[in-house]
Amino acid sequence: MFEIRNSGIRYLFQIQKSSFKIMRKIDLIRQLAKEEKISERKATSLVYAVFDILGNALAQGEKIKVSGFGTFLVVKRKGRKIRNPRTHKITKINDYVIPHFRAGEPLKQKVREAVAEKKKSEK
Repeated sequence: MFEIRNSGIRYLFQIQKSSFKIMRKIDLIRQLAKEEKISERKATSLVYAVFDILGNALAQGEKIKVSGFGTFLVVKRKGRKIRNPRTHKITKINDYVIPHFRAGEPLKQKVREAVAEKKKSEK
């Protein structure tokens, strides 16, 4: 637990450590190379190609559906007014778009089962 002090207000946060490890891009590349029995160089080019294709499609405003996995799409956020807590100056943020991912039902179910299994093994 740690605290942050801001303008006399104290915020307490408790950080929960995730029991899942973080998979980085290099981990994904190595696992792809191992499972498909290809070189890491080839796996690297494949991973970067997929990310480029996804990024370019999202930049064009396309929706990408990967059956059994999920949907990548671009979501429009409305502009709003915000207040700088330090200066109390009100600033307007214009409308903007962000990439978004919606997990498909098979992926959600797989994650739920993995979490349930992990909880069972911890007991």
